[in-house]
Amino acid sequence: MEWENIPADIENWFGFVYVIERLNAKPKERKFYWGCKQLKRKITRKPLKGKTNKRRSTTESDWREYYGSSKELQKDIDLYGKGQFKRTILKLCKSKWQLKFEELKFQMGNNTLLRSDTYNGIINLRIGKVPFDLRAEYGWVDV
Repeated sequence: MEWENIPADIENWFGFVYVIERLNAKPKERKFYWGCKQLKRKITRKPLKGKTNKRRSTTESDWREYYGSSKELQKDIDLYGKGQFKRTILKLCKSKWQLKFEELKFQMGNNTLLRSDTYNGIINLRIGKVPFDLRAEYGWVDV
């Protein structure tokens, strides 16, 4: 099943926060998964003959076929099929910091670790202070 809410200018974004929902399940079996996905990935190749610097470039990631990193979710996808899951883009992000911060907000806001109807089993995050270019947007307070 395709992603919902894909914007026309998807190539101008760094990544997105998403939710995957199991469809056509009994009320007690309905489950969700909140996560994030980068749209591009970095590639490092060996240097050309006679050169010393590695060659670095970016390419599109596997986001079009991506169904989350949860092992429990992957088992259910294998069991029920990809057509039984709805993938929805919730928020587009401009940077890695924003992507990770927004994913954390969605996961905490939806109590993913405190509910039995989620595939989320861990929130593993390392994030620093808000970057200068995003401070106004995120309400940075200078005291």
